[in-house]
Amino acid sequence: MFERKDLRLKDYDYASPGMYFVTICTYGRVERLSKIVGETLRGLPHAIVCYSRFGKVVDFRWRQIEKRFDNVSVGEYVIMPNHVHGIIEIHGRVTRGRPRRVSPTSLFDVLYWFKSITTSDYVHGVQQGSFDRFDKRLWQRSYYDHIIRNNEDLIRIMKYIHENPSKWHDDEYYT
Repeated sequence: MFERKDLRLKDYDYASPGMYFVTICTYGRVERLSKIVGETLRGLPHAIVCYSRFGKVVDFRWRQIEKRFDNVSVGEYVIMPNHVHGIIEIHGRVTRGRPRRVSPTSLFDVLYWFKSITTSDYVHGVQQGSFDRFDKRLWQRSYYDHIIRNNEDLIRIMKYIHENPSKWHDDEYYT
């Protein structure tokens, strides 16, 4: 019987204050989020990401994370054709000068909301005739995460996010 591998770090509290690098993939790696202009010119230092109509929705919702969760902020991110790379920072219970009296937000909470709201947006777009129908799922079940441990790690990841479009042909998610 198939057993799904747990990708999370054992005994780590993902509601702990810290920075996380995440990757979320579309189901079946279907390229529905963007196109990379200049992708045939490998190594192009400034390849351009052109969002699809749905990619614009994903961009809007990603930026809304900070409004939805007042103890969370987003850093660098890129919306690739079939995945999103981004940095999410979870702050302590006191943010923006206000004490929080609710349970802390976890990385899972943030990504669950993001996937749910964008799926709902997509379903609405299908009903309106704006988006193509999809088979069963819009996003892959889980996500990749990496706990950013220090400033060197953060700089390396920010560089990776920034350069990812120009390396699309070499990307592990390229289809």
